[in-house]
Amino acid sequence: MPLDPQAEFVLDRVPDIWTDVNVLTVEKVRDWAARTYPHSHDRPLSGIATDYIQVPGAEGPIGATVYRDTTRASQGAFIWFHGGGFIMESPESHALLNAITRASGYTVVSVEYRLAPENPFPAAPQDCYASIRWVGQHLPEICGKEGPLVIGGESAGGNLAAVAAQMVRDNGGPEIVLQILVYPMMAFRYDGPSRHDRSLGVLAPPEAIDWIWKLYLSSSDGAVPLASPLLADTLCGLPPAVIITAEYDLLRDEGEAYASRLERAGVPVALRRYDGMPHGFADWIYELDAARDCVKFIASCLARAAVSANPSYFS
Repeated sequence: MPLDPQAEFVLDRVPDIWTDVNVLTVEKVRDWAARTYPHSHDRPLSGIATDYIQVPGAEGPIGATVYRDTTRASQGAFIWFHGGGFIMESPESHALLNAITRASGYTVVSVEYRLAPENPFPAAPQDCYASIRWVGQHLPEICGKEGPLVIGGESAGGNLAAVAAQMVRDNGGPEIVLQILVYPMMAFRYDGPSRHDRSLGVLAPPEAIDWIWKLYLSSSDGAVPLASPLLADTLCGLPPAVIITAEYDLLRDEGEAYASRLERAGVPVALRRYDGMPHGFADWIYELDAARDCVKFIASCLARAAVSANPSYFS
């Protein structure tokens, strides 16, 4: 379907800096990100409290913001890894996470993993794994009770959540009842049609994805599962997954390919594509009906995870 009119209106206000990646710098891209999402700052929701804490990373403490709904008991802990191509902070997640906290009743822990290129791969996945282990050991302190523990993220953060789920599986816990991957980056190289379709790159062209991966990996091999979770030898034994994709997104096909591989491995999957939406749409919760629907969908999946570990809740 055509690009949604609400999304088109939002994107018309987004400055374009991707015309020539050869002249881009990390500083320019970080400034672009800060200017792209000005709507998301300074809109606290009544009854949502935020606290800044430190959690153990792989090589020392890293920051995390904890979102709590003060009007009711916590339903569980939801660890979130922000997007931003592994190189940018994501202040836009503030609005999204406020909304998820309100809609779900979960305590959300947004982790500030180390960023590339200052801290290239594998710093980020190692930090995310360390944060999961710590939260899993401190659930009563974080949300007032034991479990359930859910992890998730958007874009690069979706990659990190998928990688961390594999690391947790391979290293004996803690138990994760659900992973929520929102338009995730799943492979360094991917030959699906969407990755090369310039008409879908309404926020950034295909070469921007290559530029981001190069900065993230530095001299490392991007084909290893720690970087490209879609390329793991096996996906058996992973927690049930909710995967959200967008029609106008270069990353669409790789997220949906991961859903297919999970299903073939016997992992319960709920896949939802938002037609007419671009990459990053869920962050525009004040502008897009689809973003608000996405929050409701995530909250409904979190609610089911809080009461049942039966895979039938995906049916």
